Amino acid sequence: MRRTLFPLLLALGVAPAAAFADSVVASDQVKSQLNVRKAAGGAVIASLQPGERAVHLATRGDWREIELPDGRVGFVSSAWSRVVPEPELAPSTAHLAVEKGGLLADVRGFLRAAATRLGAKPRVDLVLQEPAQDGAVHEHDDPLLPVAGIATPEGSSGTYDIVIALDASTSTHAFSEADVNGDGRLDPRWKGPDSIYRAQLRAARELVAELGRLPYNRGGQRIRVAVVSFAGDENGAGQPFEKSPGALLQLAQLDAAEHVPLTTDYARLDRELERLASREPAGSTDFAAGIGRSLAALGVLTAEPAPADPRRAQKAILFLTDGKPMLPGDRKTAERAALYASRLAGEAGVHIHTFALGHDVVRRGVNPVLPRMAERSGGSFTQLAAPGEIVALLRSTSFSFVSSVRVANATRGDEIAEIVTAIDGSFYAELPLAEGPNEIEVEAVLNDGRRTSKKLAITWVDTKPRKALQAKLAALREENAALVEQLRAKLARQIKTAKKREARDLEISVSVPAAPRR
Repeated sequence: MRRTLFPLLLALGVAPAAAFADSVVASDQVKSQLNVRKAAGGAVIASLQPGERAVHLATRGDWREIELPDGRVGFVSSAWSRVVPEPELAPSTAHLAVEKGGLLADVRGFLRAAATRLGAKPRVDLVLQEPAQDGAVHEHDDPLLPVAGIATPEGSSGTYDIVIALDASTSTHAFSEADVNGDGRLDPRWKGPDSIYRAQLRAARELVAELGRLPYNRGGQRIRVAVVSFAGDENGAGQPFEKSPGALLQLAQLDAAEHVPLTTDYARLDRELERLASREPAGSTDFAAGIGRSLAALGVLTAEPAPADPRRAQKAILFLTDGKPMLPGDRKTAERAALYASRLAGEAGVHIHTFALGHDVVRRGVNPVLPRMAERSGGSFTQLAAPGEIVALLRSTSFSFVSSVRVANATRGDEIAEIVTAIDGSFYAELPLAEGPNEIEVEAVLNDGRRTSKKLAITWVDTKPRKALQAKLAALREENAALVEQLRAKLARQIKTAKKREARDLEISVSVPAAPRR
């Protein structure tokens, strides 16, 4: 690949670094991107796409030190990368791109990758469904312009793969402190209908129903969902854990289960979630297994190399639990395994959103592993005072990372600064217009500060005068019709009167006798 791109890089004024040094590439398990960090475990400064190379400087345990083409030095995960000794050639991703998307797609992909290597800041994709185009004419008697669309991180193609990971350990038989089954009363019994386990299932069902109602996800064409559960065999306590993807996959197969693979069949998801209510939670809590099984469901953690995801979907795990990691091994081993699995998820571009259902009864607070899991994977952490709150919260959780959308009309000086967005980044607002041309700006902002905007020229034609004129014409027609009818009636009466007069004159002329002759 370096030989193929060398002339083009020179044309761009970029010289490939250390042409004959060993390289580092993303491993075959990476399907989207490999994060490059400023320091081992530090902030993300860039990324490597599958097939892209960086110069290998050193490997130190879990991290490899690399040099990017623009000269910056960073670190990548050893577990999600491999060293390629020169003069081995990298696989020709350009050939595959031409086969899949043609030459234009290949050029676009290369320019996007080159921009990333040159330090260009990633952007947000903003797609406006309404108004449909710049220069549109809004013909309406209402000056409010509908503004609707969706904002997503660039390159995600606006699609999502979501795994709902449910805690099925014994402790979830406990009371959720909420009316889960909706019968109007609280049932605090162990294994009762208002248990934490059943609260998780209802929350998952309501999330799936919410996804089906999203305006740009009709038929589930944009969002696939899978369901897994995790609960380990307590007989496995004390067993060691090796920090490797293979060991994580093996653990996931033992202590977690996939109930529904990624699907857009929301009716099937609802049926399976309802069926899971008949299962009995049992066993201890294995966070690492739950994460590993979720990564396997997403096609990220596999025994054999898997093909790249053509949808380029954003991947996320919604991780629900009422406890703390207890397996594999002892408590400390379990925590380290969970954090290791979370780091692998982050390096693969999978965000873990963790939900603490209640508090740790021993700590009287939240187990610190959950917020660290979210942090390592670039996700979010949410603590709930009562486990049952997850029912209302999960369906409103955003996994699009869109913090806000702003819509402004520079012509009028009006602005809607904070527009509520749906969980997938879709939004809707109504902006006042001035009669005639209007300069409209729509701006989307992600949680990390990235933003993008679009400007439109929209002309408003007020149809009220037209409607008023039409009403006057209609009234005039009605008045004219009545007048015409009156004229017709008057003419008919005149004709009738004239006919009667003629008839009477005729009768008089006939009945008068002639005078006798003398």
